[in-house]
Amino acid sequence: MRFELGEMKTDWESFGTLARLHHEISNSREAERTVDLSRTASFQANLCAALAAVVAQQATAVSWTRPRRNVACAWQVSGFWEWLGRRRRIDLPPPPIPFDAFWPTQRNEQHDYVRRSFGPSTPGLPQMTPALLEEFRSALLELLSNADDHAEATDGVFCCGEYSPSRHRLRYTVADTGIGIRQRVQRSRSQSKTPVEAIRWALAGNTTRSGSRPGGNGLQLIQEFIGLNSGKLVLASDAAVCTVKHGVAYEHPLGFPFPGTAVTLEINTNDQQSYRLATEIDPGSVWGQ
Repeated sequence: MRFELGEMKTDWESFGTLARLHHEISNSREAERTVDLSRTASFQANLCAALAAVVAQQATAVSWTRPRRNVACAWQVSGFWEWLGRRRRIDLPPPPIPFDAFWPTQRNEQHDYVRRSFGPSTPGLPQMTPALLEEFRSALLELLSNADDHAEATDGVFCCGEYSPSRHRLRYTVADTGIGIRQRVQRSRSQSKTPVEAIRWALAGNTTRSGSRPGGNGLQLIQEFIGLNSGKLVLASDAAVCTVKHGVAYEHPLGFPFPGTAVTLEINTNDQQSYRLATEIDPGSVWGQ
């Protein structure tokens, strides 16, 4: 089986490509499974997390051929190349938000990763007060913990970022290998939804978490921040992708299901505003600038 990957950007079409890649690899009866990267003119490094979620669920090894120099460099710098079993170049500077892989129960390691990757010195991250930064980190950590609390991810959860100063963007993707939002809602709430309806349900602040532990607040806080920042949020799960930009949600069904759930933040680094929790100013509010 030979699959040509093509250009990979943080958009619904690229998640559709990854879903199709998963389908073709999983259903191939050929002994060799090869991904041809010769037509991949660019690959936004944050999507290494989503690609890893696809690769991790394959019973047979996948080979990668003819990568262009810029793509190979992006994979090497991020650490994804090493995860694939290739040698990592030690002469390349580490990125601010590198590729990493966790088992869902590695909570301490996930906590350390988020604190290292998102702080006052993270390039492109808008200014935040210490209180807001902690809330923001907690929201990002909730995305990771969802792999254990909700997704039933048995093959890991993956993270990766990309800082693009020329385009004024900082991108970050978390992808798990779980059952997806639609199936989780079906199992825990006995509610039948389409993949698009399930994503819409999650973006509305609903959660499948039960008991006294809160849930769903992380995604809500991220949505609010992205709206104020004029950034973008992309959520892929099962056979659907939803992109939230400028307060508008664009929903796209996919031809094949994405094998898990992937959440991507695209932060506008040209944002000169300083952010704080509005409760630091007005206890009756949520955000302040």
